[in-house]
Amino acid sequence: MVESELIQVRHLFRQPPTKVFDHWLAEHRAGRWMFATPQGRMHHLQLEFTPNQQFRVIEQSDGRHWVHTAEYHQMLRPHLLLFSCSTSATASCTQPGLGEPDMVQLQFQPHPLGCELVLSHQTSAQWALCRQQLIEGWTHIFASLMAELNDLEYQPGEILN
Repeated sequence: MVESELIQVRHLFRQPPTKVFDHWLAEHRAGRWMFATPQGRMHHLQLEFTPNQQFRVIEQSDGRHWVHTAEYHQMLRPHLLLFSCSTSATASCTQPGLGEPDMVQLQFQPHPLGCELVLSHQTSAQWALCRQQLIEGWTHIFASLMAELNDLEYQPGEILN
């Protein structure tokens, strides 16, 4: 049996930590970049951003519905977000259900050029086999957030600096 695994993804934004943090929590903007995929279509986005509150995203992609839910456990503006999350759909590399939620920590660190966002994702065992897909997914989310912050249209595969 595969054990859980820690995945880390880093991204440098040219905006200060406060702006990146606030965009992460802006419901009216998050639907344009959070969990958005080139082939997916967002059906529902409900965000409640207080500790112990949840957000829920329903995405249709490849004829399937993906339901992403998360519960925030810690929010320290503009430095830290900690939440548990789960997805209720099958992935191509394995067939997880709604088992143990994953834990995700976002650290918004000041950087001379703006903000370094450090994501630490402790996967549950059911998602550990999807390591590369998770890294690619978070990288896509960060690129979409960067495009949103810069008022650009992100195209997959395009490098935005």
